[in-house]
Amino acid sequence: MSHQQACGTQNLDALYGCVRSTFAAELRRIGKATDTPGWFRQIWPQLRVILANASGPFATLIPEIRHYAGPDVSVHVVGSDDVIEFLPVEKPEESKYLAQSWNVELGRKYEVVLTTRDEFWRYRLGDVVEIAGFNPRNGQPLIRYIGRRQ
Repeated sequence: MSHQQACGTQNLDALYGCVRSTFAAELRRIGKATDTPGWFRQIWPQLRVILANASGPFATLIPEIRHYAGPDVSVHVVGSDDVIEFLPVEKPEESKYLAQSWNVELGRKYEVVLTTRDEFWRYRLGDVVEIAGFNPRNGQPLIRYIGRRQ
């Protein structure tokens, strides 16, 4: 059921207020995190991946985030302000085709793109890699260097 159906309105202001109060009621029903492993999945049932910055004081929170994420959620820790993304070589050279490491496909060729965490800057490295497999421990892609993009 959509929020419009649940809240019985087409007015966006009224819908926003209803959604906020509905979500607040759901949070009250779920209750405080206390020490419950996997508590994040109670709030966001579709949560599968958390990308976290672990530089400076943020690093101290990673164990707690892993605890509340639970065993079914993959927590990827980024130790800098940059993220590696992948641009399929057979697609047009547009940002809408960029793939994150958890969305790449086995056997597909990509150009490596370095992106700042806030996606403000992107730098195309010009290197082409092929996804050769995935690390069985953490699911990260294993790459084979192909060459430079023409």
